[in-house]
Amino acid sequence: MIHLVNPLWNAAGGSEWHTIELYRELSPHTEVKLWTEHQPDPSLAAAWPINRVDAASGHIPRGGTLVFVGVYQLPGAWVRAAAPLRAIVLYNTLDPQQLVRFMRQLFDAQVQRIEVVFSSEEQRKQTRLRGIVEYSLIDLQRFVPRTCGAGDQRKSFVVGRLSRDDPRKHHPDDMPLYSELVSSGCQVRIMGGTCLGQAGPLSDGVELIPAKTEPAEEFLQGLDCFFYRTGDRWWEPFGRVVFEAMACGLPVVCHRRGGYVANIDHGQNGFLFDTNEEALAILLRLQADRDLRTSIGQAARATVEAMYSPAERAKIVQYYLM
Repeated sequence: MIHLVNPLWNAAGGSEWHTIELYRELSPHTEVKLWTEHQPDPSLAAAWPINRVDAASGHIPRGGTLVFVGVYQLPGAWVRAAAPLRAIVLYNTLDPQQLVRFMRQLFDAQVQRIEVVFSSEEQRKQTRLRGIVEYSLIDLQRFVPRTCGAGDQRKSFVVGRLSRDDPRKHHPDDMPLYSELVSSGCQVRIMGGTCLGQAGPLSDGVELIPAKTEPAEEFLQGLDCFFYRTGDRWWEPFGRVVFEAMACGLPVVCHRRGGYVANIDHGQNGFLFDTNEEALAILLRLQADRDLRTSIGQAARATVEAMYSPAERAKIVQYYLM
C-alpha cells in the first residue's frame, strides 16, 4: 500500500499534479491512496478519489509507504498512529530548515525508514543531502504539440506563460519586457497573471488571465513560444510548467535560475537568459524565424520524451515498490 499525501488545494499547483501523476503511474502496480489534511480543490476532488485525514475518527493512512509530496507544512500527530513501514519525503522547495523540521517530526513519530527525493539535480546540489532525483511526471498524451489548423494563420507571434496567480511567481522586470514585445508586434498571454495588473495600466497586447481559465495543454498549444521567470523570492526547484511547454513542442525561453536549467541546452532545445535584453533578443529572433521555432520545439519534445521514457518511468515505479 502506498499513501500519497499533499495539500491538493490548488488545481494549478505543480506539487498537486506531481501527486496526481504519481498516483496514475503507481496505481496499475499496487494499491495507492490520495490523502490531504486540508480542503482539496473542488475540481481535483471531483476527478480523483481524495481522502481527508481525520485523526479524531481514525481515518488516516495506515502502514505501507507514506509519501509526502512537498514539505510546506509539518505533518500532523497522526503520523505516529499511521505507523508506516517507510516514509518518503518529496522535497520540492528550497528551504533546508523546513526540510530538517519535517524530518525531525517524522523521527519524533518513530518512523524508522525515512528517505528524501529531490525535484532536480540542482536542488540536490544546493541541499547537499543524500537522496534520489525524481522528475515530476507529465502526461505526454495530454501535453502534445498542436496540430496544424486555423490557429497557425494568425498574424501575431504569441508569447505566453502559465503558473499559479502568485506575485512571487513573476519577476518585476516581466511587465517592461512584455511591453517591449507588444511594441515589436507580439501578443502576450499570461495565465495566472492577474496579480500583475496591480502594477498599473497594461499594454493593449498583454492579456492577463486568471489561473485555470483554460486547460493547461490547450493554453500552451495556443502559444508560439513559452517564457518563464520567477521573482527573486522564488527559486524554482524543478519548473513543471517548463517541461509541459516543451512537451507541447514549444521553444522555451527561461531565466537561468532554477532546477530546469540542467535540462535546457541553450540554443538546441530551448534558451536561457540572464537579462531582459538577452530575453528580448531571443524572443524577437524566434518571432522572425519560423524554422528556428520548429527545430527548437522538436528538440524540446524529444528531450521530454527521453526524460519520461518507459524505461525511466519503470525506474520510478521500482523505487516506490521497494
